[in-house]
Amino acid sequence: MYKTVITGNVYKDYLAWRKGPGYVLWRKRQWAKQNGLCYYCSVSLKNRRTNVEHVIPMSRGGTNKAKNLVLSCGPCNKEKGNRKPTKDERLGASKMVRRGY
Repeated sequence: MYKTVITGNVYKDYLAWRKGPGYVLWRKRQWAKQNGLCYYCSVSLKNRRTNVEHVIPMSRGGTNKAKNLVLSCGPCNKEKGNRKPTKDERLGASKMVRRGY
Protein backbone atom coordinates (compact mmCIF):
# COMPACT_ATOMS: atom_id res chain seq x y z
CA MET A 1 0.00 0.00 0.00
CA TYR A 2 1.23 3.48 -0.82
CA LYS A 3 1.81 5.98 1.93
CA THR A 4 0.58 9.40 0.87
CA VAL A 5 2.46 12.48 1.91
CA ILE A 6 0.72 15.69 0.96
CA THR A 7 2.80 18.81 1.42
CA GLY A 8 2.86 22.40 0.37
CA ASN A 9 -0.08 24.55 -0.61
CA VAL A 10 -2.46 21.67 -1.39
CA TYR A 11 -2.32 20.41 2.17
CA LYS A 12 -2.47 23.90 3.67
CA ASP A 13 -5.52 24.74 1.52
CA TYR A 14 -7.21 21.51 2.59
CA LEU A 15 -6.60 22.18 6.28
CA ALA A 16 -7.86 25.74 5.94
CA TRP A 17 -11.03 24.49 4.21
CA ARG A 18 -11.63 21.87 6.93
CA LYS A 19 -11.50 24.58 9.59
CA GLY A 20 -13.71 27.06 7.72
CA PRO A 21 -17.47 27.52 7.46
CA GLY A 22 -17.51 26.11 3.92
CA TYR A 23 -16.70 22.64 5.27
CA VAL A 24 -19.70 22.60 7.60
CA LEU A 25 -21.98 23.72 4.77
CA TRP A 26 -20.53 21.11 2.38
CA ARG A 27 -20.95 18.39 4.97
CA LYS A 28 -24.62 19.29 5.56
CA ARG A 29 -25.31 19.33 1.82
CA GLN A 30 -23.49 16.04 1.28
CA TRP A 31 -25.39 14.45 4.19
CA ALA A 32 -28.68 15.51 2.56
CA LYS A 33 -27.54 14.36 -0.90
CA GLN A 34 -26.58 10.92 0.46
CA ASN A 35 -29.62 10.78 2.77
CA GLY A 36 -27.34 10.16 5.74
CA LEU A 37 -26.06 6.90 4.22
CA CYS A 38 -22.57 5.61 3.50
CA TYR A 39 -21.60 6.25 -0.13
CA TYR A 40 -20.39 2.68 -0.62
CA CYS A 41 -22.57 0.34 1.48
CA SER A 42 -25.69 2.45 2.18
CA VAL A 43 -25.57 1.87 5.94
CA SER A 44 -26.99 4.71 8.04
CA LEU A 45 -24.33 7.07 9.34
CA LYS A 46 -26.62 8.58 11.99
CA ASN A 47 -24.96 7.05 15.06
CA ARG A 48 -21.60 6.27 13.50
CA ARG A 49 -18.36 8.10 13.08
CA THR A 50 -18.45 9.58 9.61
CA ASN A 51 -15.38 9.82 7.37
CA VAL A 52 -14.83 12.29 4.56
CA GLU A 53 -13.58 10.04 1.78
CA HIS A 54 -11.80 10.90 -1.46
CA VAL A 55 -13.47 8.77 -4.15
CA ILE A 56 -10.26 8.95 -6.18
CA PRO A 57 -7.38 9.15 -3.68
CA MET A 58 -5.07 12.15 -3.78
CA SER A 59 -2.14 9.80 -4.42
CA ARG A 60 -3.93 8.48 -7.53
CA GLY A 61 -4.63 11.89 -9.06
CA GLY A 62 -7.76 12.83 -7.08
CA THR A 63 -8.52 16.33 -5.86
CA ASN A 64 -9.99 18.00 -2.80
CA LYS A 65 -12.88 19.35 -4.86
CA ALA A 66 -16.39 18.65 -3.59
CA LYS A 67 -17.21 16.32 -6.51
CA ASN A 68 -14.43 13.96 -5.35
CA LEU A 69 -15.42 13.96 -1.66
CA VAL A 70 -18.13 11.77 -0.11
CA LEU A 71 -19.19 10.61 3.35
CA SER A 72 -18.51 7.00 4.24
CA CYS A 73 -18.50 4.71 7.25
CA GLY A 74 -15.20 3.72 8.85
CA PRO A 75 -15.14 0.11 7.61
CA CYS A 76 -15.74 1.15 3.97
CA ASN A 77 -13.12 3.88 4.18
CA LYS A 78 -10.59 1.44 5.63
CA GLU A 79 -11.43 -1.30 3.11
CA LYS A 80 -11.14 1.01 0.11
CA GLY A 81 -7.85 2.34 1.36
CA ASN A 82 -5.64 3.98 -1.24
CA ARG A 83 -7.16 2.45 -4.36
CA LYS A 84 -9.57 3.75 -6.93
CA PRO A 85 -13.10 2.35 -6.54
CA THR A 86 -14.10 -0.44 -8.89
CA LYS A 87 -16.71 0.16 -11.56
CA ASP A 88 -19.28 -1.75 -9.48
CA GLU A 89 -18.56 0.40 -6.44
CA ARG A 90 -18.95 3.59 -8.47
CA LEU A 91 -22.16 2.38 -10.13
CA GLY A 92 -23.63 1.14 -6.87
CA ALA A 93 -22.94 4.42 -5.15
CA SER A 94 -24.28 6.58 -7.98
CA LYS A 95 -27.44 4.45 -8.19
CA MET A 96 -27.89 4.77 -4.44
CA VAL A 97 -27.70 8.57 -4.60
CA ARG A 98 -29.98 8.82 -7.67
CA ARG A 99 -32.64 6.48 -6.25
CA GLY A 100 -32.62 8.31 -2.93
CA TYR A 101 -32.09 5.28 -0.68
